[in-house]
Amino acid sequence: MNLKTVTIVVGLFLVGYYFGYQSAEKAEQDRINERETIALNIAKGVSNEIVKWKQNIKTVEKVEPVYLNECVTDDYRRVFNENQRLLSSKPVSKVSD
Repeated sequence: MNLKTVTIVVGLFLVGYYFGYQSAEKAEQDRINERETIALNIAKGVSNEIVKWKQNIKTVEKVEPVYLNECVTDDYRRVFNENQRLLSSKPVSKVSD
């Protein structure tokens, strides 16, 4: 091979290497931009969901029961106690009043 052929081959190699390097950098930058876009879209979506969630929060005022100085009937007390035992999973005694 003569010097001219070697120079052309080396020149073509360097040009190909340069464009290959440039396209690899561009591809990497495109991937980075795509990831940033995806992350930004996710962040916006989460932010919108948080705003919606905050708008749907309802405050409930807890009101303590007010007991009057009135006596309850025995039947009411029995039914109430049975229901309390059912809710607390304690056995209900079968005592007739």
